[in-house]
Amino acid sequence: ISSVFGPRLVQSMVEIKDQNEICSLSGYVLAGDSFTKTGNNTWKPSTGSQCQFLFINKRPVDIPKLSKAIAEVYKSFFGKTGQQNQPPPPAYVINFDLPTDSYDINITPDKRTVMVHQE
Repeated sequence: ISSVFGPRLVQSMVEIKDQNEICSLSGYVLAGDSFTKTGNNTWKPSTGSQCQFLFINKRPVDIPKLSKAIAEVYKSFFGKTGQQNQPPPPAYVINFDLPTDSYDINITPDKRTVMVHQE
């Protein structure tokens, strides 16, 4: 992460890890105290960068429902995103380790859109 986004972003991120009987997750999320208020009453990450990346078994994926769920949890802590006086969308890099039979990657030709069987 540091080589792609730089050490300032990584220093502003918090490591997350969790595991249950179905899957495990690991990654980094931008800490809430990493935001600074700009002169025009908007928020920006202190690092000057933001990112949203999801992986399943280290494969980059797009899961709109999961991205939306992450944004909803984020809003519960920091307020609505995208509005004046509110923090920007969440920044994260998260990998989910799932059994290969629990998702389908054959939804689109680039195999980025994934269907998880038990959401």
